[in-house]
Amino acid sequence: MKNTIVSKIRSQKPLVHCITNYVTANDCANALLAIGARPIMAEHPKESAEITFQASALALNIGCITDDRLLAMRNSLECANKNNIPVVFDAVGAASSTFRRKISVEFSDKVSIIKGNACEIMSLFSEPSFGSGVDSGGYFDKELVMNFAKRKNAVVMISGEKDYITDGKQQIEIPGGSKIMKSITGMGCILNVICGACLAVESDVFAAAKYASEIVSAAGRTCSADKSGTFRTEFIDKLYELTDMKLEEINGF
Repeated sequence: MKNTIVSKIRSQKPLVHCITNYVTANDCANALLAIGARPIMAEHPKESAEITFQASALALNIGCITDDRLLAMRNSLECANKNNIPVVFDAVGAASSTFRRKISVEFSDKVSIIKGNACEIMSLFSEPSFGSGVDSGGYFDKELVMNFAKRKNAVVMISGEKDYITDGKQQIEIPGGSKIMKSITGMGCILNVICGACLAVESDVFAAAKYASEIVSAAGRTCSADKSGTFRTEFIDKLYELTDMKLEEINGF
């Protein structure tokens, strides 16, 4: 069957509520706009649930966590769960502190997609905190990750040179976009909100995660810039130019 994820996003223009971090919020909003979705970044605890109720998906990110942002996330997550609104959660830095790990374990029971790098995901079912910063990579055991996904009844996405995605029954690896993406803050956050856009229009959670990874990979692989600043701008342009046909051509379907 022909992949129509891009045209679905562009035609439906889903509202994605993003409670992300201030370092990358602007890039996340522009990425969603470029792919055809509508971002909203409301994070006050007194309005976050009300905003989530209006959205088609919720994207959470604990990169710059504060007490107010955490309360807003909890309020929005409760609303999403009550109203069958899909949620993607980025466990940023979960392997770096006990506090982040505790929040990530709590949220991992209530979301559709659990996203992070290898250290972050492994820390959710391993007691020691063994990461160093939010960009730590690391080895992961696929069998353990599949069992974790099955136990959580969620899709787990491990981002890296290849994105690994599993729902506990099936698994896939998607080639990364470009080595330059490692030098640009927010690429993982962008993948997280693109997951939100895909979840908003695709009920198959595994497929939504796969499509999101393919979209980000395709945009990255077609950038010609060889410096991080110009690459960052061109990446948004490539998302803006993306069509279903281009996505198929780039990924060699």
